[in-house]
Amino acid sequence: MWRTLNMQVDYLIIGNSVAAVNAIEGVRERDEKGSILVVSEEPYENYSRPLISYFLGDRIKRQALEYKDASFYREMKVEVVCARAESLDCIGKKVFLSDRKHIGYGKLLIATGGSPVIPGIEGFAKETSGLFTFSGLGDALALKQYIEENAIEHAVVLGAGLIGLKAAEGLLMKGVKVTVIELADRILPNTFDLRGSEIVENELIRSGSTLIKNDTIVSIQTHQGSIVSVTLKSGRVIETGCLVIAVGVRPNSAIVQNTTIVTRRGIIVDEHLQTTEPGIFAAGDVAECPDFFDRKPSLIAIWPVAARTGRIAGFNMAGVTGSILDFSR
Repeated sequence: MWRTLNMQVDYLIIGNSVAAVNAIEGVRERDEKGSILVVSEEPYENYSRPLISYFLGDRIKRQALEYKDASFYREMKVEVVCARAESLDCIGKKVFLSDRKHIGYGKLLIATGGSPVIPGIEGFAKETSGLFTFSGLGDALALKQYIEENAIEHAVVLGAGLIGLKAAEGLLMKGVKVTVIELADRILPNTFDLRGSEIVENELIRSGSTLIKNDTIVSIQTHQGSIVSVTLKSGRVIETGCLVIAVGVRPNSAIVQNTTIVTRRGIIVDEHLQTTEPGIFAAGDVAECPDFFDRKPSLIAIWPVAARTGRIAGFNMAGVTGSILDFSR
């Protein structure tokens, strides 16, 4: 629990996923006494996002998602606050929360991750039942509950990237028939070459799924507030009781709006994970880091990159010079 209305800490971390956890460990390798506060919107201390498909599919229990239990934060002497960080004062070194409280900091790490992209689809409305994304535990919990309470037998997944296929995997394990729709001419177009995509595609079809390529959803049809079908650009209509939208993620960089911190797609950082403002760092899916090969800013929203950038950021926040381009660590 938060002990005071406003406080000052040595290290403030916004976000509490794998980048934040690794940053905590990085800081503590150098600084055992500095105060660390984590601010996170999610009401879960931490969990493995790659495992949420197995939770959806009843292969693992909720507790198995946790890779650090509550003792981790006690041992690391970290205080965790469930709140929304809304704005940042770089000059005054303060972060303001939605409840008007503020936190002063010595060093700041922004590890706010990304949010699902929702494309323009006619008939889409947040209040429609049966529409989901699949990027966090909250999504998996809501989707799991909806399937069980409504006896859903068929679901459509829009997007055949990593998130879309993880959603399809969980649905199949749950016993739900799946139709995957991909705008590109193959699945995982940003991850595999043609042969690699074909291998995964064959396995997907072998699982009993339907795969539709070179097409996308243009409209959603509902009945009494619930989705009943989708219409594709090709004119094909697919009846379904559930739609999972998984066409990509967008970095959660809103907190640096109206500051001097430079952004492009994500928050621009140097090889030490420092933003254009000294003492402010970014890591994980929100950070646009120098690429190992061409040194140009690159946004790679995957778990291992988030872990590594978090750890390197933690080192540098605590005064140890670490580089994302140095793989000797």
